[in-house]
Amino acid sequence: MLVVLDTNIFCADFKLVGGRFRTLLAAVDAGIHRLSVPEIVIDETVGKYASAVDAGFGSAQKALNDLDRLYPKQPTLDERLRDAAKEDYRPWLLGTLRDHSCRVLPYPDVPHSEIAQRAIARTMPFRDKKQDGYRDTLVWLTILDLVKTSADRIAFVTSNKHDFAAGDQLHEHLSDDLVRVGLRANSVKLFTSLESFVEEFCRPNLPVVDSSIVATAGAKQLDPALRMKLEAHLRKRVFDRIERGGDDWELDSALLVSFAEPTEFDSVEFSGLSAVDPVPVDDVRTLDESTLTIRVTAICECELLGFCGRGVWRPSRFPGWSLVDDHYDDDTVVVSSTQRLPLALQLVTDDSGKDLLSLEL
Repeated sequence: MLVVLDTNIFCADFKLVGGRFRTLLAAVDAGIHRLSVPEIVIDETVGKYASAVDAGFGSAQKALNDLDRLYPKQPTLDERLRDAAKEDYRPWLLGTLRDHSCRVLPYPDVPHSEIAQRAIARTMPFRDKKQDGYRDTLVWLTILDLVKTSADRIAFVTSNKHDFAAGDQLHEHLSDDLVRVGLRANSVKLFTSLESFVEEFCRPNLPVVDSSIVATAGAKQLDPALRMKLEAHLRKRVFDRIERGGDDWELDSALLVSFAEPTEFDSVEFSGLSAVDPVPVDDVRTLDESTLTIRVTAICECELLGFCGRGVWRPSRFPGWSLVDDHYDDDTVVVSSTQRLPLALQLVTDDSGKDLLSLEL
């Protein structure tokens, strides 16, 4: 299958070190799939990486300035490192993709009038309430050029459901484009996450490894030393999410996907993690000669906050929940509960299974 990646897939893992990207690249190296990336995606990714570097340096400098007021003579950040990081990223990204035989697809040769007509007609990726669908349209027209000349089925991986999808399928405007140029409507298969593509079309093709390499003797549970690293990683994400007021919707949704929220609540959010049980090993596979990919399910003791209408809240009505804030606002109270929730994780380790290289939910 010929795989085309959108900008948001790269922005979720700028350095391509997570388990999903590593698994995709391993499948590409094994000749199972081929990889293509539109040039517009490269340009957008480089721009977004530069913005992320600027934001990171800005946050770090602000933290140092705050600390300097408390304890003077703190070190300053070298702006040359920031600039070098931005300058080096494009050649690094292109070189890495080239190492995996990735083809960079040129900008589509289409007149401005064609793009203008799509915008006027609100043909996806242009949509009614979106101010700018220009770059997404260039991505799609690049794919349309590709599919005209490729005998392979195309897998388009993007998390941008709003502009390319209807549910989990390719939007009918885009299917109509395929038919209009004489192709089958299913010539392009849409995947709304890299995980969904990797789990269906990459991971099953990787060599299986005996789980004993990463598990305790006589039990299919993660080695305690590796489990401690896993737990430390999760606690750091929890700290970033809670203590620093950051957003981590991936963490929230991964934990809450298995949770049956009381229908009477306005919303429920994850607010803390107090324990991780021994972690069963579900699957171990070889990525390359020096790395493994491990799938585990951690049972986490999680703290949840629920937001409930004042007139709805009754302790006897919601066993396991307790009132924590009766003054949230005139109409709402805040309640809490501790729940044991499963958290599916993909780990990447060295070939010994001892050194944790990356972790994804």
